[in-house]
Amino acid sequence: MVRAFQALLLIASLGCASDEVPADAGAGDAFAQGQGRPDTGVPETDAGRDEGLPDLGPPDAGEAGAELILGLGPLEFREVPEGAPVELATGGNAGYHIDVLGRFEGLEPDDLRLVYRGFDADTDEELTSLDRVVNRRRVQIAEDHFVRFERVFLEFDCAADLTGRRFRLEALYVEAGTGRMARDTLTLTIVDEDVTNAGTCEGDAAP
Repeated sequence: MVRAFQALLLIASLGCASDEVPADAGAGDAFAQGQGRPDTGVPETDAGRDEGLPDLGPPDAGEAGAELILGLGPLEFREVPEGAPVELATGGNAGYHIDVLGRFEGLEPDDLRLVYRGFDADTDEELTSLDRVVNRRRVQIAEDHFVRFERVFLEFDCAADLTGRRFRLEALYVEAGTGRMARDTLTLTIVDEDVTNAGTCEGDAAP
């Protein structure tokens, strides 16, 4: 009887452990971790897979008292002029990425929906999109604003196909429940000054 009771306790304890949410220490958390914010294991989630990306609306779309400004880092937010250079980096599995920061205020960061769309600024060709939901553990908290790190992936095989392009990034942040929103657009020039990117470019000689 004692052994049977101990076995039941063991099964119950294993069942409780299986309900824990695994930590999501993705690339987008590098900024937060670098600033020493704790990761409590609540993951980000992708949003809008079934409903599609929302229309970002006109450039001045937003709500009074809510503001979003796109900029660069790497460790602290920098507001940059239109056309500022942004370094291209090699992606984790394939392709490339650029790192951007969003400085926002007037929006509650819990269950905040972030929508990004990236275009070739000269041709309007859509190059990338991202749609996810985050919470306050995934942003940096300042006295009167928040900062969100974002890694924008570009699925290209060759860095030369991206370097020199003017890249227009459009972002929309939508507050859960109220639907309040803030939006910004920033055009950047993709550069590869580190010259560390390889990839398979059309016309490369076979090894």
